[in-house]
Amino acid sequence: MPDTLPVVAGIALVAWAYLRGLSRLWARAGAGRGTHRWQAGCFLAGLTAVLAVLATPFGHLADDRLWAHMVQHVTLVAVAAPLLVLGNPMVTLSWALPADVRAGLSSGGRRLWRGHARHYTAWAALALGAHTAALWIWHVPGPYEAALRSGPLHALEHATLFYTALAFWWVVAGTRRRALYGPGVLVTFAAALQGSALGALMTLASKPWYPSHLQGTGSPTGLTPLEDQQVAGVIMWGPCGLIYALAAVLLFAAWIRQAEPGAWARAETGGAGPA
Repeated sequence: MPDTLPVVAGIALVAWAYLRGLSRLWARAGAGRGTHRWQAGCFLAGLTAVLAVLATPFGHLADDRLWAHMVQHVTLVAVAAPLLVLGNPMVTLSWALPADVRAGLSSGGRRLWRGHARHYTAWAALALGAHTAALWIWHVPGPYEAALRSGPLHALEHATLFYTALAFWWVVAGTRRRALYGPGVLVTFAAALQGSALGALMTLASKPWYPSHLQGTGSPTGLTPLEDQQVAGVIMWGPCGLIYALAAVLLFAAWIRQAEPGAWARAETGGAGPA
C-alpha cells in the first residue's frame, strides 16, 4: 500500500481550495449559483470516496485481497472520477485564486472548451484510448505484480487510473450539444464494453493470474485464490460496467430529448423556450 500521508494531504488541500472557492463564488453570485449545491455535494463525495479506498485500513486489505484491490480501482475510475467532474471543479477552484489569475484561467478555459467542442471526436478517442490502456496495462500480471512490490509504482498505478478516468469523464461531461451526443454515447458505451470484457476474462479464467495473491486469501473470507479473482472480476464486470452503461443510457436519453421539435434551436440560441 502506498504511503497514505500524501493522499490525505492532497485531498485536504483540494477540499480546502474547493470550499474556499465555493464560498467566494457564492458570496458574489448567491448561494447555489454558479456551482449548484448538488454539484458541491458530488465533489465532496468524490473526495471522500478516494479517501475511503486509499487512506484507510481498506488499503491494507487491498494488498492481500484481489477483490478489495478491484474495489479500489472501480471506486477511483467509476465513482470518484465522475463525481469530481460533476462537481464543476474548474470554475469553483478558480475562485480560490487571486482575481487576476482567475481572469487569465477563465480566458484560457473558454478557449479550451471551444476547442473541445470543435474537436470532440478526437478528444473522446484520445481520452478513451488513454483510459482503456491504463486499465488493461495495470491488470496485466507483470505490471500488477510490480506495483504490489513497489510503493512508488503502486502510487503511479492509482494515479494513471484516476487521472485518465478524470480525462474520460471530463470529455463525457462536455457532451452538451446535439451534434456531440452521438459520439458521446458511442465512447461511453465503448468504455462499458472494455471494462466488462476485462472483468469477464478475470471471472472466467481457469487459474489465478496474480501470484502475490496466492497466499493472501483464506481467513477471514474463506475464498480460494481463484474465487478471490472471480469476485474481483464480477466487481469489474458488473458494478463498473453498469456505471458506464448507465452513463451511456443517460446520454442517449438526453440526445433524444434534444431531438424534440425546437429543442436544438433553443440550445443554439440560448432561449429558454417552453418547458
